[in-house]
Amino acid sequence: MNTSHVFRSHLMQQFMAAARTQSRPPLALLGVTSEESSSTTTSERNTNQHNTHQRDVSSTRRTYTGRLSESESRALSSFASMMSSSSSSEHRMFTSASLSSDHLSATSTSLDFQNILKARKTTSRFALDTRDVTFWKEALDRAVACGLTAPNHKRTEPFRFRRLLAPSESTQRLAEIAFQVSLRHKKSIEEAERKRHKWQQIPAFLVTLVDQGGDSSMVIIPENKDLYEPLPYVAPASELALEDYAAACAAVQNVLLSLHAEGIASKWATGPVIQTPAFRHLVQARPHDRVVGIIMVGMPHTSIPVDQGPRRRRRRRRAMEEILQDL
Repeated sequence: MNTSHVFRSHLMQQFMAAARTQSRPPLALLGVTSEESSSTTTSERNTNQHNTHQRDVSSTRRTYTGRLSESESRALSSFASMMSSSSSSEHRMFTSASLSSDHLSATSTSLDFQNILKARKTTSRFALDTRDVTFWKEALDRAVACGLTAPNHKRTEPFRFRRLLAPSESTQRLAEIAFQVSLRHKKSIEEAERKRHKWQQIPAFLVTLVDQGGDSSMVIIPENKDLYEPLPYVAPASELALEDYAAACAAVQNVLLSLHAEGIASKWATGPVIQTPAFRHLVQARPHDRVVGIIMVGMPHTSIPVDQGPRRRRRRRRAMEEILQDL
């Protein structure tokens, strides 16, 4: 396609005229300005102002040898796509301001957000906390605000949260529960002590509960039940209960992403600890509350940022073609 054809539209001519008034025109135009200028009239080439701008363009092309920035590369790619399209589609793309700064800013924001999603990972080891309780309280306030935006069935708002901030009597009790559960699972005293110490070093916890609302899966704890022995699993007994549980899981993911966006590490844990009567009593769970999980919150153990540490591989690396199929 002849590139001069692109500039036949009135809007494109205005774009080129504005570019000539800059000492360094948009990078997307550096490869085509000289070709376009060859089609101008003799009287235009004879004006001093036009010659000055043409020298500026040529000078810019000679001196700019650095690498393109990310935003410049996106602009260049966007322009290249338009160059290969038809003239009618070019007009629609320009009228929708596809090269405007607002469009590029929105594209950058989208890429940043998608990179946050892809970079989040579970952290099991946390650094020794040097921040005060206020820091963790405010971070979890923001995270829960994001969690509340998760979709849920018919606006039931079924999920609730319990926050435990260290050091406190609640976090000490939680560490003791982890210790006792480890002993019940045939762990040695040394292993159980290590787990208690590990939980004592975590600066904050967030427990997610979902209201199963009078479902037949209500938790009934026998009077003689061992407080540290996990209760039997009871599956959701209705479609609404299942949908509410799914909504709570979506809320948990929003919480994790909010924390990750601030450089805070986290781990979504389930397992025997949250299934015990002792844990339910600690977090004040009602009989019809299901514990979705406990989120451990802290800073990464090393100086490596949250999004740059080694990622544990999945059991089997699956190709995108296996996961996403067009119908």
